[in-house]
Amino acid sequence: MQDNTLSDDNTEKKVLHKTRISTGSHNYFLELKESENGSKYLVIDQTSRSGNNQYSSVKMRIFEDEILEFHRQFKKMVKLIVEDDF
Repeated sequence: MQDNTLSDDNTEKKVLHKTRISTGSHNYFLELKESENGSKYLVIDQTSRSGNNQYSSVKMRIFEDEILEFHRQFKKMVKLIVEDDF
C-alpha cells in the first residue's frame, strides 16, 4: 500500500487505508485519507465497464464531520434491504 497518492487536484493526500470490492459488473474502491489539515475523509469510487473496453467512474467523498450521520443512515438503508421491511 502506498503512503501517498495524488488527488484530483494533484496535491498529495495521505492514504491511511484502502480496500477494493469486486462484483460481477462493478468495482468499488474505498480509501480512508487524511487531508493536509489533518482531518480524515472517506473516498468511495465505483467503476464499471461502459462498453468498448471503456470504464466510467463515480466518486464521492464523505468528510469526518459527516461520517457518523452517513453511517447511521447507511445502516438503516441496508437493514431495509436485508429485512425487506418497507
